[in-house]
Amino acid sequence: MKASIETKYWVQDEQGNLGAAAITEADLQALVNQGTDPRVNKVGEPDWKAASTHGILPTAPVEAAEAVTPPPPDAPPPADTEPDNLEFLAPVDELEAKLIAHGIDSVAFLAWAKEATFAKKSCKKISTAFDDANARKVLDKWDSCVAVVKQRMAAQKKTAEDTAAQGPGKLPEGALPSDPESEVKDDPVAPPADTPVAPPVDPAPPPAVVEAEIVVAETAQADAPIVVQPTQAIGLAEASGGQITGDFVDEDFRMPSMKIAQGNTPVVTEHGVGAVLVSGSLLMGPPAHGEKAQKPLTVVPAAFRKNFTENLPYDPDSTEVARTLDTIQEVDALGGTIRWNGDTPPSWISTARVLFFIKKPTDETHPAYNNPMFTQEADDGSLWGLAVVWCRKTSYASCAKEILTAARGVLNFGSGDIRLSSKQWTLTYSLVPAGKFQVWTPKIVLTNTDAPKSIQAEGRNLANAFASGTGVETE
Repeated sequence: MKASIETKYWVQDEQGNLGAAAITEADLQALVNQGTDPRVNKVGEPDWKAASTHGILPTAPVEAAEAVTPPPPDAPPPADTEPDNLEFLAPVDELEAKLIAHGIDSVAFLAWAKEATFAKKSCKKISTAFDDANARKVLDKWDSCVAVVKQRMAAQKKTAEDTAAQGPGKLPEGALPSDPESEVKDDPVAPPADTPVAPPVDPAPPPAVVEAEIVVAETAQADAPIVVQPTQAIGLAEASGGQITGDFVDEDFRMPSMKIAQGNTPVVTEHGVGAVLVSGSLLMGPPAHGEKAQKPLTVVPAAFRKNFTENLPYDPDSTEVARTLDTIQEVDALGGTIRWNGDTPPSWISTARVLFFIKKPTDETHPAYNNPMFTQEADDGSLWGLAVVWCRKTSYASCAKEILTAARGVLNFGSGDIRLSSKQWTLTYSLVPAGKFQVWTPKIVLTNTDAPKSIQAEGRNLANAFASGTGVETE
């Protein structure tokens, strides 16, 4: 059975609070049938509108067989209280007052604001992290900003609950990889974050990730991390039998980044155009003069995370670094766009980070044969290493989209069982046309060869460790 694409909606209640999970049209219909017309946002679209404007109207109720006495109504929830004198406060003080009034965790809000470049990186308090201009920008987009932070708070709570629920026989989420000889388990695990939950019941909060283009089948296994969830404190003590102790966070870990040298960069000066590097160390030298492709590598995708990256114009002299956001809501909060408008390009583009297992070549003449990165032995005796490939623009089409397409097709084994790390792929860096230039671009092709069982198991374990991307080296 192939994965289905289904329309989903974010919903606000009468107090303007955002629901914890995007829900299906059927669940939204059930909510409307209760006599409300909530404001909804179709996933992937920027505007909030009443449900009735989407054509979702109450349906006639089914008459009950016999009259029953209704239960007494619940006490109405307490309304949000706003300080009476907000108009007299400076923007920074007003922002802090609104956070308190709405029960928004200031630590979570500050973490998001730093990533979105509203707040100063080094400050730990709202009162010192914002200037009045940036505080006013946040206040002007309050609904969008606070919705993103509430999603993050819900995801953090869910992660903490899941970690606490891990039994002694299970690997904690985000832990270091398990023994390579561990078997691939068939036990079902929790569905991905976008599994719809009926609104009358308190839903399990989702990760702070919204995938507008791909909705994976609703009971996907954890070895299909098209949408992965963030981790908080990572418990390694139990998994290591007490050899590793302490309270760990994502910043304590590092995922190496693999890239190819091109353009006018110091890397090109040192290693040459077309050289492939992992964590700054040479994996494969530049191809011989006149060759337009590197030697192929065998890889297995272990985890995939989509992002949105600022679409800055090319300027070799600029020192500005493009920002990266996780969700469309965050792009909207910054006033950004993700689609062309006539001749105007989008201000943010789809990008992805893909975590690959990379197999040591068996050919002794292969330029990567003697590289020391291949340290993990699989159950078939092959050696593997790990690296993250960043996909943007040309490489998003030739690499990221190929993986997403396979996840909805040949890697879907039925009943929502998408096994991202089940097959081996061929990865090749080659020169491809891009406008007036030729650029080195990763391209992957799916093979019909199964990945070693231990590598498949490691793919499941690494999905959560890779989730937030905090520890992934930048280019």
